[in-house]
Amino acid sequence: DYLIVNPTDSSAISSAVESANNEGIPVITLDRSVDKGEVASFIASDNVEGGKMAGNYLVDKVGKNAKVGELEGVPGASATRERGKGFHEIADKQLKVIAKQSAKFDRAEGLNVTQNMLEAHPDIKAIFAQNDEMALGAIEAIGDKDIQVIG
Repeated sequence: DYLIVNPTDSSAISSAVESANNEGIPVITLDRSVDKGEVASFIASDNVEGGKMAGNYLVDKVGKNAKVGELEGVPGASATRERGKGFHEIADKQLKVIAKQSAKFDRAEGLNVTQNMLEAHPDIKAIFAQNDEMALGAIEAIGDKDIQVIG
């Protein structure tokens, strides 16, 4: 027996991982790590590098010092922390992140948060979404405006 999980919250899943550890059940995590407990295997993309790539892409598309918004994933999730870390390694030096908010890796949340960002900051030139679902919501919110989206 194995326990295979793709945690949305790296902290919240920790007690389940520790329980599996106590029962001798190997745990495999996909895409996101856990904060506590031991895993037999962790299978994921390089989220920090992906965040850097997104930052560089936006610099190429909208130019240095462009005003951008950021749709963050689920607070506490390793993917949120790692993708944000990579993105900010580029953005903090070459872009102006003027708005950021969690959209919880959810398309509808991405749409709503993007609408609110654009109302408050109509001069945003790009949106970095920490996953594809939020990016799709952002694209819907943007409509025919000339705003770049990556996620």
